[in-house]
Amino acid sequence: MKRILIYLVAVTVIVNTFSPINTVEAKTMKKTKKVVTTKVTKTQNTSNQKVNNTNSSDVPSIAIVNGQHIQTFADGSKLNLDTGQVVKNTEFKIAQNSIEQSDYPYQPKIQISLDSNSAYQYLDGVGSIICVDSSGGRMYGSGTIINHPTLGPIVVTNYHVIEGAKGCLLYDKSENDSSQFGIYTLDMNYQHWNDHADAAVLKILSLNAGNIPISGLNYSATSLPSCSTNIHTGSKVVIIGYPAYSMHRYVDNDGTTVLLPQRQVTEGNISGKDGSNSPDGGYYENYYISAKMDSGNSGGLALSQDSSGICTLGIPTWVQVGQYANQGVVQSIHNVVNTK
Repeated sequence: MKRILIYLVAVTVIVNTFSPINTVEAKTMKKTKKVVTTKVTKTQNTSNQKVNNTNSSDVPSIAIVNGQHIQTFADGSKLNLDTGQVVKNTEFKIAQNSIEQSDYPYQPKIQISLDSNSAYQYLDGVGSIICVDSSGGRMYGSGTIINHPTLGPIVVTNYHVIEGAKGCLLYDKSENDSSQFGIYTLDMNYQHWNDHADAAVLKILSLNAGNIPISGLNYSATSLPSCSTNIHTGSKVVIIGYPAYSMHRYVDNDGTTVLLPQRQVTEGNISGKDGSNSPDGGYYENYYISAKMDSGNSGGLALSQDSSGICTLGIPTWVQVGQYANQGVVQSIHNVVNTK
C-alpha cells in the first residue's frame, strides 16, 4: 500500500516541557533558523497520603512483577497498585526471577483519568496561528503557549504551518469568558531543536488587539512533563487545536468579514506506533491516534497519561491516508526537542 502523509496545514500547535536552553546558529538551515538545545526533564507527582499503621498479620503480600506493584490478598485475588486494576490470574505468569520483594507500606502512584475535563486547564493555552503568504493567502494552524525560562513567552507549532509566510499572528480566546481575547504579533525569526522534526518556536512580541495582556496568557502547559517513551498502545489521548471544520465567519467593527477557527477538543487512544524512526538513530517512534484530526490541527497539543499523570505526548502533525481509513499522526515530543 502506498504510504501517503498529508500535512495538517491550517491550524496546529504543540506544547511540552521546556527547560533552560542555549541558542546556537544552525549550520544546515536557513539564515533565519536557529537551533535550540534543551534537556527534557520529567517531573513526578507526589502524594501527601499516609498509610495507617497495620499489624504484620494483616499486611497483604506485595511484590514487584515486571516493574509493577502487585498486591495479593488472603483470598488469592490480586490488585495492580500502579493502575488500580484488578489482575486476572492469567495476566501475570510470575517467574521466580521476575519478582522482587517490596518494602511495605507501598504508596500507590496518583491516578488521574485523562479526558476533556481533566485537560480543561490547558485549553486556552493553545492558540490559533494565522499566517499570510507573499500572495496574500492565509494559512491556519495551532500552537501551544509556553513561558520559556530563557526566551520568555513563545508559541510552539509545526514548521509547515509557518513555512513561506510573510508574517503570522497568534489568536487566543479565554475558555471561560468569550469577551476576553487577544491577537499577538509573532517573531518570524523562528527557532527549533533539530533538523529532523517538523517544529518551530516563535516569540510572542506584542498585543495587537484584544484585552488579554501577554502576561495574562495561559502558560499552564509549560509545567507538563513529557510522556514516557515507553507509553503503551491503547493509552488515552486528548487533542487540542483549531481544525478547519471549526471555521466561522465574523464581521469586524469596520464591516470586514474575518474567518476564525474555534478551539476544539477530541479524544481517542494511541492506536499504534509509526516505526519510520529508529531509536538507534537518536529518534523515537511517532504515534498513530484514533482522535479526530483535521487540517488546522497541525502544531496543536496532544496530551496523554503515563504513570506520572497527564503528560505531553507530542504535536499533531500529519494524517496517514490508507485505502479505506485515515489515522492522525502525532510527532513524539522527544523527537521535537531532540538535540542529538
